[in-house]
Amino acid sequence: MLKKDDIEHPVPLERRAAFHAIADAFVAGDFALQTHVIEGVSPTEQSTAQFIADSISAYGDPIAPLNPTTWDRAVYRWMGGYWQFLVDLTTEAENVSDLTVHAILRDSDNARIEVQSVHVP
Repeated sequence: MLKKDDIEHPVPLERRAAFHAIADAFVAGDFALQTHVIEGVSPTEQSTAQFIADSISAYGDPIAPLNPTTWDRAVYRWMGGYWQFLVDLTTEAENVSDLTVHAILRDSDNARIEVQSVHVP
C-alpha cells in the first residue's frame, strides 16, 4: 500500500518490476511503450515518447538495464490525487545516472503507471 503523506518513500518492491520493464523497453528503443506491453503501465503519447528519446540521446551516454543500486535513490511521494515516482536510469557508464524517469500513479481503481517524462531534474 502506497502512503499518502508529505514524505518521500523508497519505491516499494511490488512496483520495481514495472520500472525495470520500462527501462528495458527504453533500452530497446520503445519509448512509447507500445511494443513492450507492461502490466500496470500505460503506453505513452507519441509526443512524450519523442521527448524521452530526445532526452536520452542528449544525455550522451546510452542507457542500460536498471542496476540494483538504482533503488537506493528511487522515491515516490503523495502529491494529492496521485503518487509521483522518480527513478534514476542506469547508463553504460553510470550505475545510477542523473537521468530520471518521472512517472505518476493516480489514486483510482485500476490505475496504471504513466510515464510523464525522462530528464535530468
